[in-house]
Amino acid sequence: MRTDTYRLIIYLIGLALKINIIAYTLSARLSFLLPFIISLLIAVYGYFEAGHIRTERITIKSNKIPENMETMEYYLSLETSKLFNSYLN
Repeated sequence: MRTDTYRLIIYLIGLALKINIIAYTLSARLSFLLPFIISLLIAVYGYFEAGHIRTERITIKSNKIPENMETMEYYLSLETSKLFNSYLN
């Protein structure tokens, strides 16, 4: 099934570009090794990146934050951060 899908994609690309791209198809061995090596490299990269997680401390000063509040800690996602900044401005 996977080989048929791959050949269909190659065939459709050839039709769209109006060239004979079937001559450029990969051998069975290379069709296995190429995705295997790419996935292995991605896994190794992810392993090392997961070991080097960095945190940031951000201080926000605003008139809208009550005076009696000493500290407030949030772990913000990018979307939450945008909403929080629009609220303070």
